[in-house]
Parts: sequence; structure tokens; C-alpha cells
Amino acid sequence: REPDAWSAIRLASFLMAVILVFELCVPGRRLHWRTLAFNALYMPLYLTFAMALLYPLTVVVDPWLPKNLTGIQVSDRITPASLAFFALYLLCYDFFYYWFHRCQHAFGVMWRYHTLHHSDVNVSMSTSIRHHWLEESIRYFLIAAPMSVLYGGPGRIPFWMSAGTG
Repeated sequence: REPDAWSAIRLASFLMAVILVFELCVPGRRLHWRTLAFNALYMPLYLTFAMALLYPLTVVVDPWLPKNLTGIQVSDRITPASLAFFALYLLCYDFFYYWFHRCQHAFGVMWRYHTLHHSDVNVSMSTSIRHHWLEESIRYFLIAAPMSVLYGGPGRIPFWMSAGTG
């Protein structure tokens, strides 16, 4: 099944609620309810706009991408080989994400969109979803598409592997 905005909103809301409870029980600093409220209200809008743009983009671009150039096959079972693949997958994902984030700080056009994330005066778990909706399209080209070329699309990666990198 293809991910949609409503599924992403439900998952993000659940994760935000769980982590918020943790942050309230073990606070690193005083939480500002205004920024938490803004981020909670902004999240569904962000995910809806991002998915509305991202879905047609992936439908057009994905068929043109070569898939799984590494040739590694992985099963849904958790085995030592699949855990090794997962470690390699995460290292590669982290490599692309690191350079994507560096580019966001280095290039003015990307920084302009990334400033929304950094404008949060009270960094908390809810800051992780505070991004400009156009960032997802850029992230697709700089992270998701290269990962698909190397390891195959999301349908080829078992859920237990892709859940932490989405």
C-alpha cells in the first residue's frame, strides 16, 4: 500500500504523543506550550502539502530510476545477514542525510526553507516535524532516490528496516 498523508499524520501524531509524554516526565528543559501547539497544528498541514507534492513526483521519477545496484537480496526474516544489511543501509542513509543537511546550511536557496526548522525557540521532539513542505521534494532527490538506486525501493526493504529511516 502506498503511503498517504493521513497515514503519515497518524504515525507522526502517535510518535509525537509518545515522545511528548517522555519529555514531560523527564524534561531536559522547560517546554513552551506555544511552540508545541504551533508544531502540532503545523504538522498535518506540512505532511498534507508535502505528500501532495511528493506523490506525483515519485510516480513520474521512480520508473526511470535503476533499482538495487548493490544487488543485495534481503528477506523479511531477521537474520544475521539481514541485520548486517540493515547496518549498511543505515550507514548509507545517514551519509546521504548528513550531506543533505549540510547542504541545507550551506546553500541559500535550501537554507531559506530550512530556517523554519531552526526558528523553533524551544527545541523539543515536535521540532523534528517542523520543516517546510518543499523540503520533502528536495529530500527525495538527495536521499530517497539514491537509496532506491542502491538498495531498491521501499517495497523491497522489509518494514522493520524502513520504519526507522522514513
